[in-house]
Parts: sequence; structure tokens; C-alpha cells
Amino acid sequence: MNVFRIFALALLFAITACSADEPQSTGVPIPTQAEAQTADQNDNGVANDTMTGAATEEATISAGEDVDSAAEPVSAGNEIVLAQADTTGKRWSSANFRAGTHFDVLTPVQPTSSSPEKIEVAEAFMYSCQHCYNFEPYVQRWLENTPTDVAFIRIPVSFTPMAKLHGKAYYSAELLGVLDQIHMPMFREIHVNKNYLNSKKSLAAFFAQHGVSEEDFNNAFDSFDVNTKMRRAEQLSKRYRVSAVPRVIVNGKYTSGAEMTGGYDSLLELVNEMVASER
Repeated sequence: MNVFRIFALALLFAITACSADEPQSTGVPIPTQAEAQTADQNDNGVANDTMTGAATEEATISAGEDVDSAAEPVSAGNEIVLAQADTTGKRWSSANFRAGTHFDVLTPVQPTSSSPEKIEVAEAFMYSCQHCYNFEPYVQRWLENTPTDVAFIRIPVSFTPMAKLHGKAYYSAELLGVLDQIHMPMFREIHVNKNYLNSKKSLAAFFAQHGVSEEDFNNAFDSFDVNTKMRRAEQLSKRYRVSAVPRVIVNGKYTSGAEMTGGYDSLLELVNEMVASER
């Protein structure tokens, strides 16, 4: 490989990958579906949503890392309750998607955080990740037609100290009952307004813009409930071997991202097939 080719590949990677250290900005309002797809196209025409640099002082998550047995419960002392994993060994196959190419199979099957009668679809994400921002309009449209037997959850990852701060903000909004008002505006605040919300004080000011007093925000942010949910999110990220975001995990069995399927539409097509196979 000559020097020019190495330089070109390095430049392409720098353009298409989220940085673990610093959020990127689009400089535009919430993207439409077409705009988001275009923003994530690489030179080969394949959407790349890989978030690299996962190893940090806050979290070291390796695709090859061993995790606890799926049947082993998470510490009850932290009040983290996970549904028992389906260990029947049943695996799905598809005419359109191949294991190892379009999705990865989690072995052993991992427990979920939803009730056993629900098919869980989880999205691992980071507010500071450009590709998570681009993926969000697709998620919102997909949620409009979510079947009643599907439980959708988000898992904020803690790749960086700032990501951990944003994860606590996510669960604070959930605890305060303002997640719907906060979620998309927080993405926009970071990627459009370039206000990275990288301190507790800046987060409190942002929440205040949406009707949450500083006292209420601080009480939620430092609460036992929020800290417990953060521990659960970190545990799930490790169990699901999340090393890139956005990442979709179906029923603790399969994981995939748009860089594997070729785009956001095809990723959600894969998710729909997986959900149907779990019924």
C-alpha cells in the first residue's frame, strides 16, 4: 500500500467516524431521513456509523471481552434486575442477512432489561455521536409503527467522561418525566448549537430552558435511581459487547449497526426480521 493510499484511508476514517474525545457538529437542524443517509455515506456508498475509540479511563469495552454467564444475575445490591436470558439455543437465519457480515450473534445469549413477554430492541447511543444524531429520525419513524409486543429501550454508553455525564442527563430526564421534551433538543444543542453540555452546570441550564428547576435537576442527577440506571447501562454495554454506536441489540441475541447492513433503512429492515423471528 503506497503512502497516498494510506493518507486517503486515514482522511476517510477521520471524516466518517465519531471521535470519542470530542463531539462533531452538523451545523444544520435535525436531518431529514434523506439528509441523514447522505451525511453517513462513505466513498463506497455505504453508511458508516462506527463510533471508535471506545477504550477510555471510564470504560474499556472490547469485542473480544469475556462477560459473565447470561444466566448469572446482576448484583441485587444495586437493584439492577434483568430478565432471564433465553438459553434454548434457538438461532435465526435469513435469506437477506448473514451472521458475521450483517449482524453479530451474542454467545451466550444475554439477559434483557424488559419483561419476558416482550421482544426487546435496544439502541446503544451517545449524545455526542454524530451518527447517533443522524440515526434518530429513522428511529422515530420506526417507533411510530412499533408492535405492542416490542419493548424499545435506549442504552447511553459511557465511552468517555462526557458521555457518562450525558447518560446521567438522559436518565435524569426520564426520572423527571421530561424525556420527550429533552431528548431530541439535547441532540440539537450539541450538534447544531455546538453547546456540548460538558458540565453539570451547563446541563442544569439546558434543562431549565425546558421547565426543569436547577434544584429538581440536581436532585435527579445525583439520585440513587439515576446512578443505579447508569450502572445497569454500563453492565449491559459490556454484556452486549458494544464497541461502536449507534448499535442495535435484539432480545439479547443479535447486534448490528448501519456499517454492517449498508445503511439505516436496511438496519431497521434487519431489526424487523429479527423481531418477527422472535415471535
